[in-house]
Amino acid sequence: MEKKSFISIAIWLTIANILGKLLGFGKDILISYHYGTSDATDALFLAMSIPLVVLGIFTSAADSSIIPQYNRLFIKEGRKSADQNFSNIINVFMAIGIIFSFLVLLFPNSLLNIFAPGFNETQNSYAIKFLRLFSFFGFFHILYCYFTAYSVRYQHVVVRSILSFSTNLLVILVLLIIPDKKMISLSIAFFIGYFIQGFLPVFGVRKLGYKHKWRINLKDAEYKQYWHIFMPILITALIRNLHTFVDNYIASGLGSGGISSLNYASRLTSIFDTMIVVGIGVAILPKLSNLNIKGQTKQYIHLSTLLVKYMIVLLLPVMLILMLLSKEIVEVVYFRGEFSIKSVEVVSVLLLLFAPRVLFLPLQAIIVRLFHAQENTRTPLLGTSIGVSLNIILSILFSKIWGLNGIAIATSIAIFLTNLLLVYLLIRKIGWDYKIFRLRDILIILLSSVGLIAITILMNLIGFKGLSKVFLVSIIGATFYFCSIYLFMYKELQGLLGVIRGKINSNI
Repeated sequence: MEKKSFISIAIWLTIANILGKLLGFGKDILISYHYGTSDATDALFLAMSIPLVVLGIFTSAADSSIIPQYNRLFIKEGRKSADQNFSNIINVFMAIGIIFSFLVLLFPNSLLNIFAPGFNETQNSYAIKFLRLFSFFGFFHILYCYFTAYSVRYQHVVVRSILSFSTNLLVILVLLIIPDKKMISLSIAFFIGYFIQGFLPVFGVRKLGYKHKWRINLKDAEYKQYWHIFMPILITALIRNLHTFVDNYIASGLGSGGISSLNYASRLTSIFDTMIVVGIGVAILPKLSNLNIKGQTKQYIHLSTLLVKYMIVLLLPVMLILMLLSKEIVEVVYFRGEFSIKSVEVVSVLLLLFAPRVLFLPLQAIIVRLFHAQENTRTPLLGTSIGVSLNIILSILFSKIWGLNGIAIATSIAIFLTNLLLVYLLIRKIGWDYKIFRLRDILIILLSSVGLIAITILMNLIGFKGLSKVFLVSIIGATFYFCSIYLFMYKELQGLLGVIRGKINSNI
């Protein structure tokens, strides 16, 4: 990609993801309004997650696993060879997806016994119906991830941009027009949305000249090379999804509404993950890859350090606002209709405890991509495996003491320690530019954060509540924070803008 191309692509994808997240908020608000935290919502959220959790191990980091190999083959052997290798790989994944989808369709009870043994009879009844309808969601997701990655490789992002928000938009329209107590229209809307998300990219790549080859060659050298690169990513995704499984497994035995409460709280913290990481990944990773290929180590370290620094600068105030205003935010977003005051109390505490995910999940995703840009998938596997293993152990232990809150505490502790480990590995394996991120910068960030906290305390003393409090703290506190950052980090900000504009040079 040329500079202007990947920057414009990053902007479009980021805008589409922001729109998707905003519509996702609207969708969650309407679901909470009509159904609250109940047996039915527990079943719905679990049934949607099972196909995506299991087959999600094959879609994790799809673009950063398959596109570098595709580019290499394209350059060396031409598009025909690159397309044939792509077909070979996607055929294997589609076969796995179809087989698992039919297993879900035919044996939903068996999966529920594994994923949610604590479900009561009502929850099981709902979950079986939803699982059968959602059985092919994982297969649809495989198609979406790989064929949209192919489209982005050829700088076509319209389909991916639309699909970033299409399902949420469809669900919102259905909930506004024809809501029903048994969630029939809601579940059908989800199915149609995922079906479109799966097959529209397939038609999109055909217009780009892609010709699919319906054959599988397990002995092909490039196929084996792909698995050599992808296996650490797959194992990382498997371990990460194991954590999701454990959380749902534990929550299923903690009473009605447990899975729903976790979902509502985690959704509020996950908005900044794909929204920011997708845009940055598309814009920066090609540049990092080029720097690595050209052996420009100094520039690579410089850009890597900048990314880590400004992810922290950008997301720290959001994390603090969620922690300081967790109850007010939950009230503003969810407290209406079937969502009771008891649900507000449960979800607001979970949001407070989950808030560190806002900073550390996107930061982890970016650091992992810094290794992937060097075709190093083993190092992030090590760091992520240790972090997720710790998370699972702590979730089991803490849930016995604090219930649902214990799961959230375990998640935040584990993700924090995982990021510390990954930063250490980043410094050791790649390097660190101490002129870019030093002790002085950490102190500036912390002092700016103290100012934001002080403004929140002042708003409490004045007596602001609800939406007005959230709005004023977000505007005034964030303005103070970013003005402080801008005042004391002006030169560094200019340097980041230079990187975005493509002005990284050998003098860095």
